[in-house]
This record gives sequence, C-alpha cells and structure tokens, in this order.
Amino acid sequence: MKRRLKELWKYSGVLYREMLYRTIMLQQTYASTDPEAVKKVSRSATQMLYIHKILMLMMVIIMILSTVFFISYLPIPTSPEIKTLSIALAFLSYISLNAFLLFFLSIVQTSILLSPDLYQPLLMLNFSDEELSIIALLAYLRIFDAYVFGSLILTVITFTFMVNPLTAMLLAISLGATHLITLWVITAISKSYLRFSAPELSKVRLLIKILVIIGYTLVFALLYVIPFMINNVLPIIIKEFSSLPQIYRTILLYLPPLSIAYLAAIVYVGTINAQSLVYLSLSFAIYLIISWRCYKGILKIILAVPYTSWPTPQSKTVIPKEFRVGKYFQGLLIKDFKLLIRQVNYAILLFLGPVLFAVYAIIYHVMEMPPTMLVSMMYPIVLVLSMSAVNILGIEGRAAEFLLSLPVSLKDIAKSKAVLITFSYIIFGLSATGYFAIFLKDQIVYGIVILINTLGMFVGSYKIIRKAIRYIIETGVLLTDLSKNISFLLYVTGIAILFGILPLVITSIIMILARPIQEILLTAIALQLGYFITYKLSK
Repeated sequence: MKRRLKELWKYSGVLYREMLYRTIMLQQTYASTDPEAVKKVSRSATQMLYIHKILMLMMVIIMILSTVFFISYLPIPTSPEIKTLSIALAFLSYISLNAFLLFFLSIVQTSILLSPDLYQPLLMLNFSDEELSIIALLAYLRIFDAYVFGSLILTVITFTFMVNPLTAMLLAISLGATHLITLWVITAISKSYLRFSAPELSKVRLLIKILVIIGYTLVFALLYVIPFMINNVLPIIIKEFSSLPQIYRTILLYLPPLSIAYLAAIVYVGTINAQSLVYLSLSFAIYLIISWRCYKGILKIILAVPYTSWPTPQSKTVIPKEFRVGKYFQGLLIKDFKLLIRQVNYAILLFLGPVLFAVYAIIYHVMEMPPTMLVSMMYPIVLVLSMSAVNILGIEGRAAEFLLSLPVSLKDIAKSKAVLITFSYIIFGLSATGYFAIFLKDQIVYGIVILINTLGMFVGSYKIIRKAIRYIIETGVLLTDLSKNISFLLYVTGIAILFGILPLVITSIIMILARPIQEILLTAIALQLGYFITYKLSK
C-alpha cells in the first residue's frame, strides 16, 4: 500500500504539470500547434512548478515578519482595550491577507484542475475508482501545499519564539480554518468554470452569469481591501470602533474571524476575562465547525472530478433563411465580450473598478472616515484598470494565431479590447459620480473628471494593448513573458500614469489651490484633446 501510494503521488505530479502547462497555454498568444511555442510552454511549466512555491513561501515570511514588527513596535495606547484591539486587527490583517493570496494564487490552477477532460488519459489506465480519486486529491494538494503548510509551520515557529506559544497555536489553528474556508470558496467557484465556458443560450442565462461574475469580483475585492485598509488606516478604524455603542462593539468582537484574532490578542496581552473567554471560545468553536464543513465540501467536489461529464446544454438548432454581414469591428466587440465572460478569471476585469469603489465607499460610509480617504482610493483603482489592459489579451488563448490570420487590422484588434477596459472604467466613473452626488457633493468633481477622461482611458489602454501585440509578434515571446520585460513594464506604467492618473493629480492640485471648478473641467477637456491627437498620430 505504501508503494502504491508513492506511485499515485507520482501520477499526481504528472497531472499537476499538465495543469501548469494548460495554465500557461491559457494565457499565451501562440497556438499549441506551434512546436516552438510548445517547447517554451513546457519549459515554463517546469520552472513555474518551483518558482510558484518559492514565491508563496517568501510572501508568508514577509507577512509574518511585518505582523510581528507591528505588534512589537506598537505605539503606547491610551488604554489596554485599545492595545488589545490594535493587536487583534493586526492578527486579522495577517489572516485576511493569507486568505487573499491563497485565493489569488490558486483560483486559475484550481479551475483548470477541475476540468474533467484533464483526467481522460488516466481513465484509460488500470486505476480503480478509489485510486483515481486519490490522484485527483493529491494533484489538488500540490497547488497550495507549500503555501498552506508552509504558512502554518512558519506561523507556529515564528510566533512561538517571538510572541508566545499559546498565541502561536491559536493563530495557526485559526489560519488553518481560514485556509479551509478559502479553499472551499475557490473550489466552489472553480466548479462552475465549465458553465462559464458554455455559450449563453438566452438573455436570462447571460444575466445570471453576469451576476455571478459580480459576486466573484466582490469576493476578490473584499479579500484584497480588508487587509489593505487595516494596515493603512488602523488609527481611524480604532477611533471609529471605539465610538460605536457597546452592543455593536460586542457583536463585532464575537463574530469570526475578528473573534479569533481578538482571542489571540487577549492571550498575548494577558487581559483575559472569564465571560469574554467563554463567548470567544464558543465563536472559535463555531468557526472550526464551519471550516470542517468546508473541508467535507472540498472532498466531495474533488473526489468526484474524474467522473464529471462535460455539460452539454440542449438548444434548438435554428437555420436562418438569410445571412446578414455586419461590420467586422462590431463582430470583434461581440467576440471579445463573449470570450471575456466565459473565462471567469478574466471576467472580473469588467466589474473590478466599480466593485472596488463600492467596497471602499461602504467602508468609508460605515467608519465615517475623512473624504480624502475615499478620493485617494480612486488613484489605485484607475491604475489597476490601466495596467490590466495587457491582461485582456489572454482571453484569446490558443486562438490568437487564427485571429491574426484574418483580414482584420491590428489597430481594430487593439481597439476592440481597449473598449472592454473602457467599459469597466465608465461603470466605475458612473458609480463614483453617483455616490459623490448623493453623499459627498463637494467631491463630485472627481467623478466628473473620471467620466471626462473616458477618452484618455481608451487611448491609454489601446496603446498598451497594441504595444503588447506588436512586441509578441516581433519577438515571438509568450504573453506571460511580458511581465519579465522591464522596458515593457516601464512603458505600461508610464502610459497608465500619463493617460489615467494625470487628470486626477491635476484635479487635486487645482482643488488644493482653491481655484474655480471650471479650470478643472477645462483642463480635463484639454487633456482629452491631447489624448485624441496622440491616438490619431499612432501609426
């Protein structure tokens, strides 16, 4: 049995490398029939196997050291309660950031690993049903084994020596439970990957798919924003939390995962109250039960993957009596939109901007933070949207060569994909303007400038996408290799700042100088004229 398990582990490694190969092929821009491209992807898959795990462990070490440094050099608080709350929020930030990184680093690979066609070669071999399920489970563990087990071991060792053993044990248990819950969310989302890749046979199905994408984007945004906000506006959070009525503070402290972090904090500080300990322990137990149910759910999904059949949606074949040839650019837009929403990992680009702003706005509204905080959050949102323009090329996958062989200009291909990024930017601008018009009328000029700069976002995205396509065609590199090219990254950053961030910077400067709003609007319009000229002069 021991020898057999070792053999199954070996087969799971083959399956895992095939998954890595498909992960890269999904994002590259050369078809799998190109022998040179296949060789590059094969080598990249082998390298990715080790680089991926090393980067994960490095991230864990950085997060642990930053957390220990924060609680060790915490400013002297006004009361033990505030000190305990500060440390609890630091622990919560550590746990939340671990969950975000696990989600971000595992979602694509898990989606591919849960594709039933990956297991078709194994079904032809002499494996029993139990052995196939074990291979699937072992391949699943390979995705995150270094990160999950490494984070648990490093948490126990580091916090034991630098904090205390009991706090280290509580953090490790809570981190393990959070990992299970996060993995269940990843697995549940990935299970629907095939449904996303299926055609939209009706408007109702398309609407449902869009709603699911928004929900998926919301999960991604929350896992990103929570640790970021805790680390950057901790004094404001503590002040607002302390001003809440006692009943609200008690409810929040006893809700997981904050209750878990608070329990570890009171153990570390030594301010243990018998009644609070009972309630926090009960909350801890409920959190562990939830994580156990998630573990059972993960097993149920993974063990059944090798026998899952491909979805075959039933539809009536309608043969049109006549064919109408429309404009090919309109066809490009429709094609890109359908490809985008059928790949959940790229679909978040449609709603990432507005969802991120909505999360920041809710936090601002609930915590009653300064208006400058919400305005400052618009800068990274615009920057993320601008720099994600190159990622949208990945929706073509292995069909990129076929697209480039069609009688379609390179300019129109870049324009079509830039329109998708601009669409997300417009939704973000409308959301920001609407929120400012209702709650922060004195800051509404920022929302208006965002909308005015729609042309700037389009031109910037167009330039980035066209530069990427030309670079790939001329050098023959994969799309994933662009992230290693320093000159290209500098170009993307410069374009994102010049066409996306510059109007907001000028708006802030004019607002600080207390100049009339008309100057802001005229400056923004003048910038659009300059952006339009650069677009027209593009060869």
